[in-house]
Amino acid sequence: MAGDDKDASSGEPAPGQRVVYLVQDALSQDSSSRNGLDLSTLVARIWARKWLVFAVCFAVTGAGIAYALIAPKWYRATALLAPVEGSSLPAGLGGLANIASLAGLNLSAPSTAESVATLKSRDLQVRFIKERNLLPVLFADKWDATAGKWKTRDGKEPDLRDAVKYFSARVFSVSEDRRTGLMTVAVEWQDPALASDWATALVRQANEQLRTRAELESQTNIDNLTKQLADNRVVGIQQSVGRVLESEIQKLMLAKGSQEFAFRTLDPATPPKFKVRPQRTLIAALSAMGGLALGAILVLLLPGVPVTQKGIARPR
Repeated sequence: MAGDDKDASSGEPAPGQRVVYLVQDALSQDSSSRNGLDLSTLVARIWARKWLVFAVCFAVTGAGIAYALIAPKWYRATALLAPVEGSSLPAGLGGLANIASLAGLNLSAPSTAESVATLKSRDLQVRFIKERNLLPVLFADKWDATAGKWKTRDGKEPDLRDAVKYFSARVFSVSEDRRTGLMTVAVEWQDPALASDWATALVRQANEQLRTRAELESQTNIDNLTKQLADNRVVGIQQSVGRVLESEIQKLMLAKGSQEFAFRTLDPATPPKFKVRPQRTLIAALSAMGGLALGAILVLLLPGVPVTQKGIARPR
């Protein structure tokens, strides 16, 4: 007996006895010890103040519809184009390209890639905006037409860089169908007639710019070839240079006589009848969904409706 008492007082098991440790499973703890909220509790909390959610939704939807009704209408005018494929030399003269390159001449007509790059270029937009004096038109809200000056008082008047950035981001765009090679020039503006006029003018200006460049290159080549033809006495070289000169004269005549030098208009731009924005139905739908989400978040953040694990505690 004394030995048993000693073992008990020392905390050590008596001979022949087993020690069993009981570990409580964390997953079996009572749910009341958890601080998280389940989905049903959140739904119940929102439903307890559903009228507040509906009121917020109604207010946000009304604001969205009001904006859609008073926002300026934008129209899109489009023109469908087919790039004109350039050729280096007329038929039968392709073998003279090496002679031309040795003479330092560029006999290639503008390639499709070059034409497309010109149509999308910043230089084209700069020239278009400057020639038409579009700064007051693009930034009409900052322009005082009566006084003929900008309304800004801090000296930060819009300049050509701002105009090009705005024009390329919101007004002018070029898209290409890689399967067919056709291109679509689109201009969006609040005046449908002006949008159509700008789309047509931009295509015409791109053609004119490329045509003028080709004329200058051909004329330069003709002058150089004429000089080399006069300086060279070798009959064979004279004949070859003469044929290249003939091709350059043909190219110059073609450039001067073709208005659609790089792009052929398949479907010209016309004043659109229907607006592209604002999309009132889409704005109303998004406003309604946003209002519901905002109302639900507001209800969850507002105090006054305690949440317990057993449900909603109604305020007294």
